[in-house]
Amino acid sequence: YDDSLSLSMKCDFALENELKGIGIWALGYDESQDELWNLIHEKFSLRSPPSTPKTISIKNIGDNKIKINLKEHKENEDIIVLVERVNEPDKFDTLGIYNKTPILIENLNQNQIYFIKLVLSNDFGDSTPSELLGVIPSSNITKSIIINGFDRTINTNNTFDFIKQHGLALQKKNYSFDSATNEAITEGLINLNNYQFTDWILGEEGSSSSTFSLEEQPYVEDFLNSGNFLFVSGSEIGYDLIAEGDEYDKSFYSNYLKSEYISDAAGGHQNTYKGYGINGSIFENLDGINFDDGLQDTYDVDWPDGIRPINGSSLALTYENTSYETDGGMGIQYLGKFSNSNFTGGLIYIAVGFETIYPESKRNLIMSRIIDFFNVQLNEVQIDRESLSPSSISVHNIYPNPTNSSIISEFTFNKSNKNILINITDILGRTLKTTSIMSTGLKQQWKWDGTNANDENVGSGIYFISFRNKNEIQSKKITIIK
Repeated sequence: YDDSLSLSMKCDFALENELKGIGIWALGYDESQDELWNLIHEKFSLRSPPSTPKTISIKNIGDNKIKINLKEHKENEDIIVLVERVNEPDKFDTLGIYNKTPILIENLNQNQIYFIKLVLSNDFGDSTPSELLGVIPSSNITKSIIINGFDRTINTNNTFDFIKQHGLALQKKNYSFDSATNEAITEGLINLNNYQFTDWILGEEGSSSSTFSLEEQPYVEDFLNSGNFLFVSGSEIGYDLIAEGDEYDKSFYSNYLKSEYISDAAGGHQNTYKGYGINGSIFENLDGINFDDGLQDTYDVDWPDGIRPINGSSLALTYENTSYETDGGMGIQYLGKFSNSNFTGGLIYIAVGFETIYPESKRNLIMSRIIDFFNVQLNEVQIDRESLSPSSISVHNIYPNPTNSSIISEFTFNKSNKNILINITDILGRTLKTTSIMSTGLKQQWKWDGTNANDENVGSGIYFISFRNKNEIQSKKITIIK
């Protein structure tokens, strides 16, 4: 049977003799071993156009500069940065061509919104353009980020440019923003806790492509536990996490999205396309909230979830011409603590994609109300943090990462003789190992030998290491490949 060396020789023979390809028997026999697949990718991917870039972040770094990072770039590829023309939607110019990352772009106009796509190019052609992202250069610290998590393409009209409706509404409120794909969160290109406000786009993302995956959920939980604000919108979130989800999805939905899933299509399939604000909520006196029936510029919101508030949240929006008792409502709001955190966080969850709401003036008004609610939450967080004794955990390095055995972490806690609890958890949140050490006030090291509490070696996969002292926690992702 083949190993990577013998297969490499066969690939070279096929390429040198201009054969049409190679064959392997049998798909699936490799189980979790990826050596042969990696070898095939190495041999053949360099002789084809690049794949579409998906793991991307765009950040404002001050002085009219932005930084673009992406994971998929290879040494033999150029990165073409396309920018949408001002006042000419869907027409793009080349902002620059680069051959390494991260990309730094200077001399941009402060407070102007830039919508950007990336194309990878090599000798065999160009990739299809990436999804649209955006940024507003600012001299101030950017505290808002838009995450595009709407990847679904089947049975929906996904143009991958819905950041426009979100970004323009934030600009109308004089808020600058960075942006990233959801893959950039789990791959470490963006740290959500560098921001205070996250607008997460989920559109019609559903069970086929996953709304909040098991890998993404810990990052969202940590973001909210740290006293930050999440605005999330999408019509299939409850259906995915509750109707089609497992116990971890259900726990995340109820404890962090603070909602109860009632129906797959509030009022019945294609029977409602309008909602209104609830008295006493942040959307009070907002009526005539229309969302797309397929005749506007986005997609048909034909299966909007019906939801109810639980665990301290309250109803903020409901549908017209439906029964709230039997079908559920359209949106919830929450201001308070998540899980065992001591910090006040905030949440607005709307069960239809924000981008589908029209006209634009209505979208802008809704975003304005959300930002005003977020500013209330900021005051609450300041009170929370002033009531706690100051502390600081800094994680400097995790290496080697990925690893096939042990891993060393370097961290500092700025006070000595304090107990630091160290946890190793898997992607489902299950604790595998727990230990504690005393802080020295200086940089320290801790080595994990890759075993669980029973001294058994853990398998390949994604894990999280967290350092906690009372109310403060810092977590990092670890990848083990064996």
